[in-house]
Amino acid sequence: MTQGARRLVVRTLHDLAALLHDPDQAVRLAVLGSLASDPAKAMAFGRVQDQDAVDLLRQHATEVTGSAERLTVLSTLARFRDPRVDRLFEDLLLHADDDQRILLAADYLQSSAAPHRRERLGKALRDNGNLTRARAAADLLVSGTGLPLADRIRIAALATDAPLDGLELDADTVGAWLSELAGPYAPECQTLLERLGTTSYPVLLAAWPALTASIRVWLIEWGMRSAVDGVAPAAALGLADTDAGVLAAALTAIRATDPGGDGEHAPRITALATHADPRVRLAAIATGQVATSPADLLAAETDPRVRAACIRQLAGTQGRQALPLLVDCLASSRWTDRAAATDALIDLGVDGLECATLLLEHAELSVRTAAARVVAAHLPASTG
Repeated sequence: MTQGARRLVVRTLHDLAALLHDPDQAVRLAVLGSLASDPAKAMAFGRVQDQDAVDLLRQHATEVTGSAERLTVLSTLARFRDPRVDRLFEDLLLHADDDQRILLAADYLQSSAAPHRRERLGKALRDNGNLTRARAAADLLVSGTGLPLADRIRIAALATDAPLDGLELDADTVGAWLSELAGPYAPECQTLLERLGTTSYPVLLAAWPALTASIRVWLIEWGMRSAVDGVAPAAALGLADTDAGVLAAALTAIRATDPGGDGEHAPRITALATHADPRVRLAAIATGQVATSPADLLAAETDPRVRAACIRQLAGTQGRQALPLLVDCLASSRWTDRAAATDALIDLGVDGLECATLLLEHAELSVRTAAARVVAAHLPASTG
């Protein structure tokens, strides 16, 4: 073995130990490369003071300070097939705190099958604080049999190409599913459920009181995306919720699935138009089912997005009658009010154009600017 002009001689385990601790990193890395290319030769050095090459490398892995060199030592160890190396990588999978070592351990264990390892892999799978560890364990357990339902759900949610047989959410499995949906890997479980189809939707809807707020939001949004029949009952349940996120999701669903409405939810939606959370107020106004006048809501509103929604709703519901208030909004010190009023005048068509034409000579610059934009929006498109 040579390293530049220096010839590295490794004839004994003692030579190996000395070179692994050489002050020159290039020398240490060259030795590790040689060991990785011929593990059998390293093991042929035998044992000295009850240590062999595997023992030296295991000890060296704990002594190295640089993370890159430590990974090189571990990669070298991965070339040795030995029960001690198996145990080392099992420990790394369970306890390493960085993704690189976890993934290196998983790669080694993937090519070193051992039935007795399942219990330890199960612990890694159930690690709620490290997605990389849980996902690596899931990939290692993907072909396992006789696993608990909760483990199979998590494996299917986290692993690549996991079997989905027997995982349907029904009255018998809902408890295990709810536990996973309430856990740290809820997004992955939600994706899995959507892949399994909408047959689980009524079961989840029946379990509404047991669902967390984030799961309720997802259930409503999934119903909208998939046009599930149960989304209307889900939205109705959401309207009775106390969580702002759930309320906003329910209102958005009502707007999408029941535009205009039949008045059934109008009292509740009207009340939500003055909710403390602007997300809820915005979603309530967007439904078009608020009984309170948009002008009255605007007068009491401070949030820019909600004010803009009130202005748009004002024009949509009152038409020409809204023009005086829209002109006032064009002179507002809030640019968001001015922008919303300008868009509203454009949407009013001829009525908005006539109003804007009269405003081109207005004393306020902001009003003249907005009026010019409205007029420009109605000009024929240039063909030149």
